[in-house]
Amino acid sequence: PYVDLEGLANHRGSTIGGLARGDQPTQINFENSIILEFRKHCLQSSSLPVFMEDEGTRIGRRTLPVPLHRPMADDYPLVILETPLEQRIDICIEEYVTNPFLTFVGEYSGNNDGTLTCTTSEKGEAHARIRDEFSGAVERIQKRLKKKLPDNQIVGDFENAFDLFESSNASNIDGFRKPIQSLLEDYYDPMYDYQMSKRQGEILFQGSMEELVKFSENYRKR
Repeated sequence: PYVDLEGLANHRGSTIGGLARGDQPTQINFENSIILEFRKHCLQSSSLPVFMEDEGTRIGRRTLPVPLHRPMADDYPLVILETPLEQRIDICIEEYVTNPFLTFVGEYSGNNDGTLTCTTSEKGEAHARIRDEFSGAVERIQKRLKKKLPDNQIVGDFENAFDLFESSNASNIDGFRKPIQSLLEDYYDPMYDYQMSKRQGEILFQGSMEELVKFSENYRKR
C-alpha cells in the first residue's frame, strides 16, 4: 500500500511542483483525505506496511499534520530509492515541461487528449504561459544559487531551452538537460542530503527501483 501525499495535496512538493496542477485542496480537506487513505489501507489489510514519500512540513501551501510528520522525521524506518541522474533529468522534463505544456494546450484549445491539434495562437499562449510560470519559480531558486552559479546563468539557460522548445514545435527538449542537471546537483540534492541527515529512522533498504520492488514484495511476507 502507498499513500501519495503529493497527489492528495495536488502538488509535487518542489518550488515548481504546482505547475499546471490546478488549485490545492483546503487544509482540512487535505487532512481528511490522508485519514481516509490510511483507513482504506487498514481495512484492506492492517498487517501490510504503508509506504509514503518522505516530505517536509509543507507540500505547496498545505501543511502535513504534526502527528504524521513528526514520526516521519524521527521514527519511521526508511527505504532509499537510488535513480540515475539521466533518468531523473528525463523525469523532470516530463513532469515540469512536456506534461504541463500539453495541459496548457488542452486548456486553450479544448482538446484534452494530449495532442497538439490547436491553432498557432493557442500554441503560442501555451508556450508563453509555461515559460512565464516556470521561469518565475526558477528565478526564486536562483537567489539561493548565487554562491554556486553566476547571476542569472540558470535563468538564461532555461530561456534558451524554452526558445528551442518553442521553435521546434515542442519537439526539442535537449536544452533543458543542462539547467535541470544544475538544479538537481546544486539545489535539490544538497537540500535532500541535509534533510536525510536529520532523519532518525532505521534505513531498511537502499537501491534501484527494480530492487525496491523486490524488497517490498519480500517485506510483505515477513
